[in-house]
Amino acid sequence: MTVQSAVDHCIEARVRAAAPLVFNAEALKFANERTLAQFTANLATAGGWSKAGPALLKAATLFGASAKAIALFHNPGATEIDLDAAASARKIVEAECKFGLARRTGKHHATVGAPDGLVCG
Repeated sequence: MTVQSAVDHCIEARVRAAAPLVFNAEALKFANERTLAQFTANLATAGGWSKAGPALLKAATLFGASAKAIALFHNPGATEIDLDAAASARKIVEAECKFGLARRTGKHHATVGAPDGLVCG
């Protein structure tokens, strides 16, 4: 699977989890560019989609759901996810990915990296 195809799968998962809210243009650009850059830099080292894909889809789902929850926390009537909510959600998801990978590998969360399967962070 190409990096762009992997990104597209994760975008779909993120969009489903954020629904009915949508990312505004600025937040969408931030999320898409960050995902593409991280996947381009680390997906192959992390074992490719076959190894990292299931965790990446879970992370994308957590990202969408977290961004939605943060947006609604600040504005219960929100229809969009702004850059602040997206950036905050990204921090949460990257930390949780490190913690989860650390548990699975028996390493400290500060020491896990792409060779262990970490794509984002």
